[in-house]
Amino acid sequence: MAAPADPLVCRLLEDPPLEGATNMAIDETLLFSSGETAKPTLRFYSWCRPTLSLGYFQEHAQRRTHAASGSCVMIRRSTGGGAILHDRELTYSLLWPSEKLPRGESPSPLMASAWLYKTIHEALIRVLGRSAVQASLAADATTDNTDFLCFKRRSVWDILIGGVKVLGSAQRRSRGAILQHGSLILATSKHAPEIAGLAEVARGVVNAETIASLWAEEIAAGLNVQFKKVSLENREKDLVAEIAAKKYGSVRWTERR
Repeated sequence: MAAPADPLVCRLLEDPPLEGATNMAIDETLLFSSGETAKPTLRFYSWCRPTLSLGYFQEHAQRRTHAASGSCVMIRRSTGGGAILHDRELTYSLLWPSEKLPRGESPSPLMASAWLYKTIHEALIRVLGRSAVQASLAADATTDNTDFLCFKRRSVWDILIGGVKVLGSAQRRSRGAILQHGSLILATSKHAPEIAGLAEVARGVVNAETIASLWAEEIAAGLNVQFKKVSLENREKDLVAEIAAKKYGSVRWTERR
């Protein structure tokens, strides 16, 4: 029997609340870095003010259909799916080199990595189980994906508690790596009152820092990685500033559809 492989070193970033354009620019920068270095990165972050993010393929005009978020700043993600109101939530991103995928995983940029979805989401299910919260993976997807908000839709691998979606993720492949990021709704926001979070469906006090710490532990076990807490390198900070200004902070990008 072959000996278990040594854990892969994975960078861990725990960022303070940031503007939406900066958050998206950091994820994109880390995607490039992961492809260049073949090293994975896990990041936990939040938003300095309530922010609505449109999915890559959504029409900008649709935002007028959601009055509750009308006063919120808006950005557009590089990943698909419905709009997300980022407010009372914990957001994560995982950047994974394509060459580190298990055998049998397609390297095609058109193919999603079910392995990453399943591994990351099941790690959170185990964390919630420590507090006797019964969560499960969605077994099927909704056939009608016209709802404006992502959390009114359902995809395979979403996490449900009592039939309510509390975590959804999306992926993008580029330059030899995969970006998977997702939102865990901690509590209902006044800017999206129709979306429930852990505080409502699990009926308990929710601490984002505790969840992130325990989630990282379970992810490390699931991916066989060893985390090293780091900050962005100077070259990455420069690229973040450039991408935030030219892309995610640009009206042309946000209103491109």
